[in-house]
Amino acid sequence: MIQPNVSPQKPQSRGKMIEAGKDGWSRQVRPIRLAVLLCVLAGCAGPGQNVEKTMMADRPAAPPRQEVTDPYRLGSPDEFDLIVAARPRLTGRCVVGPDGRIDLGGMGPVRVEGKTSAEAASAIATQIGLPPSAVRVVVQAYRSQKVYLLGEVQGLQHSVPYQGPERVVELLQRVGGLTGGAELANVYLIRSHVTDGKSPEVFRVDVPAIVMKHDQSTNYIVQPFDEISVGERASSSFARSMPPWLLPMYQTLFGLER
Repeated sequence: MIQPNVSPQKPQSRGKMIEAGKDGWSRQVRPIRLAVLLCVLAGCAGPGQNVEKTMMADRPAAPPRQEVTDPYRLGSPDEFDLIVAARPRLTGRCVVGPDGRIDLGGMGPVRVEGKTSAEAASAIATQIGLPPSAVRVVVQAYRSQKVYLLGEVQGLQHSVPYQGPERVVELLQRVGGLTGGAELANVYLIRSHVTDGKSPEVFRVDVPAIVMKHDQSTNYIVQPFDEISVGERASSSFARSMPPWLLPMYQTLFGLER
């Protein structure tokens, strides 16, 4: 019997592509290559996740706060405790009204808007005929001023109430921390100086050093109208272009599911 003239096929060696698609990628090799790439990249994601978890879990106590460079100035509808040693009837909780004043009853209204606690106490003391040392103003509810959050912060909050002098990490803890896509090397405090007409300032906040090494040198005290900007990791940005079938594994490797 005459055998057909068929050239013998060479056996495929291991590690070669088994079936190539239109783009030349192997149907079997492509997922493997991508999985290996993701595993390599994921090695860079671990430290950031550990810092964020430590920040929210341990909440290391910040050192005693120093006096704020730009003292808080009262506005409506802030609340403060008025303490008048020689006039117990005037002692109590006050709310700054829409007109920027508080009502002292028979002693008349006093404008406190735009004043620091010490300046408000002095104005009240003058109104009631007492020396400034006899009056104290202690702010209890900071409602008139905001701090702005930009980028990879939990809750996608654009602004939160200013609650007195707190440091950057304390503020981030208060709002719920950072997202899984936060780039800890790109955290900045932006001070626009909208109320004093000075040139804007930008300060880099070294979150890993603050949380893991307890180095407070860049854990700045937040002032009213400051902005905290948190950048996005390249891996998080890349996830948006990821095919749907690969996205769950990618999110798990990089901790982007939060």
